[in-house]
Amino acid sequence: MNIRLIAIASGALLTAAALAGCTAGASGKDPGMGSMSGMTHGSSSPAATSDHNQADVTFAMSMVPHHQQAIEMSDTLLAKQGIDARVTELAQKIKAAQQPEIDTMNGWLDTWGQKSDMGGMDMGGDGTMSQQDMDALRNASGADASKLFLTQMIQHHQGAITMATTETEQGTAIRRRRAGEEDRRRTERRDRHHEAAPRQPLNRSHQTRAPSPLPRGGARPSPLLTAL
Repeated sequence: MNIRLIAIASGALLTAAALAGCTAGASGKDPGMGSMSGMTHGSSSPAATSDHNQADVTFAMSMVPHHQQAIEMSDTLLAKQGIDARVTELAQKIKAAQQPEIDTMNGWLDTWGQKSDMGGMDMGGDGTMSQQDMDALRNASGADASKLFLTQMIQHHQGAITMATTETEQGTAIRRRRAGEEDRRRTERRDRHHEAAPRQPLNRSHQTRAPSPLPRGGARPSPLLTAL
């Protein structure tokens, strides 16, 4: 098995996860854009809001079938015998990450009043495999299947990186939410700093002096005498 090919596929996976940490979330019923693992197209979360634009909608609509194809590709490989154990492990991780992310993005679309089912339209976006590509993977076996899966998945993830980059640059919902999150984090850091700061004792020069005792006559001594 080509070690370099596995490394490239894993690197593409991590790059997609890092970029998408800016775009997506993990909960299926909560349409938030939090961290997504594995084939993540989104890490620490901006949440989807009703304040969105067409770039946000296009991203979610493209990513749902893109993720569904990743599941299909992984299932195809996992059904085969004689596959390198490292490739099998990678396919399992990719597959495990997809459905929660699909649920999340469908949640965004529902929040935005958009239909996630495009009636058979090809919305897979960049990096989507053709039917010929899928047939080739289905018919491959052993080491050839492992190599083909890695090659195709690298292309698949590079497409995800392209889509995630476009979304972070053009999407409205994410950028505005991220600005709010930055303000919140700055406030929390400032509050923690204030709580951790030790209370300094008053400077001796600012401490209140006890009044000088009155002389027997009842009158206070003059400031000049006190200074002497």
